Amino acid sequence: MKKVIIALLSVFVIAVLYSCVKQNPTQPAVTSTPNATQTVIALSFTPTATSTITQTCTSTPTPIQPIMVLTGFFGPADVAIDKSGNIFVTDIGNKRVVKYDSTGKQLSQITSYAGGVLFQSLIGVAVDSNSNLYVSDYVNGNVIKFDSNQNFVINVGTAVDYLMPYGIAVDHNDNLLIVDINNNKIVEFNSSGLDAGHFGTEGSGNGQFNAPRFVAVDSENNIYVTDSNNNRVEKFDPSYNFILTFGSAGSGEGEFNNPFGIAIDKNDNIYVTDRGNDRVEKFDTSGRYISSWGVHGSENGDFYQPTGIAVDSSGNIYVVDGANNRIQVFSPQ
Repeated sequence: MKKVIIALLSVFVIAVLYSCVKQNPTQPAVTSTPNATQTVIALSFTPTATSTITQTCTSTPTPIQPIMVLTGFFGPADVAIDKSGNIFVTDIGNKRVVKYDSTGKQLSQITSYAGGVLFQSLIGVAVDSNSNLYVSDYVNGNVIKFDSNQNFVINVGTAVDYLMPYGIAVDHNDNLLIVDINNNKIVEFNSSGLDAGHFGTEGSGNGQFNAPRFVAVDSENNIYVTDSNNNRVEKFDPSYNFILTFGSAGSGEGEFNNPFGIAIDKNDNIYVTDRGNDRVEKFDTSGRYISSWGVHGSENGDFYQPTGIAVDSSGNIYVVDGANNRIQVFSPQ
């Protein structure tokens, strides 16, 4: 009788395993991490006539797949899209700015400015309404302007205006906003290159920053700053008045572990790269969490320390997947 019971239990275990496999078809490969969601089959067996078997089957979510991937970088930092759909990427390790067309074909690159000054540590990139290009050279302490043909125009500002320029953005009046990470402030220059003002001090209160990284503007020229070490995003009106803050430290919905890049689409949805959590989070203009995607890994749809982010006029989302040395492009989310 004991042999019969054991045989019946063996058949039941096989049936449970087959059931789990049927519920969890093969998914695209992802790099395994201690925090990754995994398929778990828990079976408890006690060799008695009243033995119980517990079945737990958990599906691994399918990663959102990119529609295009750009590679060939060594430490990409930021990305920007012009009105023609051309893509600009700052490539730190290769000390260059690379231009691609909307299909991902490389068109050109810039490696120096002002008659031969070499880039040292390129971070931010932005394009204005006339397709003028701006890039921030963190180590040299410069923000450089090029015309639509990538010819050098001018250094914007001086070391008096900012110490370490990081992320940059252009508003709808073609004013340039620069994140001065070491001075914990945002500096603004008008379209003529003149200093238009600045705001921010070091701290954790409203309107203060602790290592701000990137900046973006919405359709009304409200300003959003990723306040990385405070694990939040702060929103200001065009006159630099504090409006609100959203986010806190953590890995749950609407939380951050080192928020980095930020971009805003034509509907004023906000996208933030959550660098430490290897994901992108989406919010509305009031800071309400909408959705997120991405896990740690190197397969398509995964991220490893994402940094810059941009959205084109069609709503496609360009994510700098920094430590994977690539740009992943996603359809509107």
